[in-house]
Amino acid sequence: MRQRRFQPFLLLLAFTAAIQLPSKTGAADSAKPAEFPQGTWTLELTGSYADHIRFSEDRFAFGTVGANYYLWDNLSLGVHLSGYSVDQPHDDGYGVGVEAFGRLHFLTLDRFTLYFDGGGGKGYFDPETPEFGTHWNYSAKVGFGLTYRINDDAWLMGGARYFHVSNGDQFGRENNPSYDGIQYYAGVMIKL
Repeated sequence: MRQRRFQPFLLLLAFTAAIQLPSKTGAADSAKPAEFPQGTWTLELTGSYADHIRFSEDRFAFGTVGANYYLWDNLSLGVHLSGYSVDQPHDDGYGVGVEAFGRLHFLTLDRFTLYFDGGGGKGYFDPETPEFGTHWNYSAKVGFGLTYRINDDAWLMGGARYFHVSNGDQFGRENNPSYDGIQYYAGVMIKL
């Protein structure tokens, strides 16, 4: 059972490694350089809004600052820090969370890139979020987005992600009201 949870991650990792292999035909030598070459560091600042899709009536607004390092051309790993404001039916709340994050820019068209990204981490909320839950929760995000290059060192970015918050059944299913929503975000990414 536990092995099945990791199968999608392993498939994504294998796919990523396969597209990073150098071409044997020499075509890669004449191709356009990667938009985000290996060894690049970026800083991103985004604002987000998440609306519920099931289980909860909460709405999240949050700002995120992230640092990303490109392990290979167009594939980064990073750390993101978010501050949350939560509109709940009875008692609005606030929170802060940190997440590990990965991003793969799989298509470049002139000044645009399309990417797939996702990550997860842990956050603290006050009061309990979702309502009748816990202060400490896990978060997960996965989705698609795009960047638009403004100049050699800056890109506008935006997209949508599936967004989940819950305590992972740490205290039993009855004490784990989870949140599922769609996160819409926009911001800027700067090469460091």
